[in-house]
Order: sequence, then structure tokens, then C-alpha cells
Amino acid sequence: MKKYWILLVIGIITLGFASCGGSDDDEEEDVSSQSDSSVADEEDDTGYVNGYAYVNLGLSVKWAEHNVGATYNYSLGQFYMWGDIEARTEFVSNPADRKDLSDISGNEKYDVARSEWGDTWRMPTKAEMQELVDDCTWTWSKINGREGYTVTGANGNSIFLPAGGYRTESTGDQTNEYGYYWTSTPTTSDSNQYASDLNFSENHIAVSNGTSRLLAFLIRPVTD
Repeated sequence: MKKYWILLVIGIITLGFASCGGSDDDEEEDVSSQSDSSVADEEDDTGYVNGYAYVNLGLSVKWAEHNVGATYNYSLGQFYMWGDIEARTEFVSNPADRKDLSDISGNEKYDVARSEWGDTWRMPTKAEMQELVDDCTWTWSKINGREGYTVTGANGNSIFLPAGGYRTESTGDQTNEYGYYWTSTPTTSDSNQYASDLNFSENHIAVSNGTSRLLAFLIRPVTD
């Protein structure tokens, strides 16, 4: 009888170890799963959509690494009047001027980011541009001789917005002093001649309520 109880106790202890071993395996699988998730998040910090690079700043949209018409983050690229998908050297007319339009983000007829880059690329809305201003750290910088802002998200990732000035049919430049970037949002006033833009200098950063659509600014696309 004594031998029977000894065998029974040994059996219970053995089952206990087996149960603990199974629990350890589950924990190892959870750790492995968390590790894979972490790697995926890191990989999502940068990537490509339709061949164009984006940077995840931890905002509601991902921002392009460079401007439309540019190759590098410090390159200016092409200048566009608001709602015009044609890069111009003479800024004398604008198909979208004086037209009563709603937000043009993603509209191939008026959004040059969607027209040129395709897929989910588009011009940022006024709200998305304001988010970039409000939720990121802006540091005046110089890259390859080009002045502008390094814009850093809370996650530590950053983009560079070169100060390319503006272009018009008569004059305009201000390169390395001021930066102007269109949003896709028309003015909220009764006029159909204005749209919202980002404008900055070393001592000034703002998203305007309305600027003439006939001015030619740079475009920095976003993607969802």
C-alpha cells in the first residue's frame, strides 16, 4: 500500500511539471509574436507606394520623402499653380482659377500628386497640413546647401521641406528664405480665387486660410 501512495505522488508531481512546461511554451510563442509585430512597425517607418518613398511620422497620413518633380528630399521639384496638373515655366493661366471647387485631394483632374504619382498619392488637405505643423517638431536646417525645415514626428522619424520660394508670371523667388506648399483645400470664403497653403521662413510657420491660386508653389504628397 505504501508503494502505491509513493507511485501516486510521483505521478502527480510529473503531471505538474508537464503542465508548467506547456505554459512556458505559450509564453515563448507570445514573445516571438510581439517581436514580429515590432519588426513590422519598424519596417512601416518607411516604404514605397507605386515606386515613391514615404515616411511615417506617426500622423494620420504618411508623408512623401520628396516633392513632386524632385528626386531627393532637398530638391525643389516642380512649381504648380493650385489645381493645375501641368508643370509650367510661364504662369499666365490656371484651369482651376475662379472655379467653384470642393477639396481636390485625390482628384486626378486637379490634384497633380494623384495625376503624376498615381495609386493612393494625393495632395494634403488643410487639416493634414495643420496636423504636420501642430504635432511635429520643426527645426531650420540646411541639406546640400538647401535651407528648409527638418520636420520630426513624435516617433523620431523626419522629412525635410526645402524652402523653394514661389514662382509667378512676372517675378518671385525667395529660394532658401521662404517655403510655400499647396494644400488641396480651397478657401472657405465666398471667393473662388484662393486656396490654403503652408508658408514658412526661419522665424515663421503657418497654414493660411487663402492664397491666390495663380501663384506657383511646391507640392509634397501624402498617402493613407
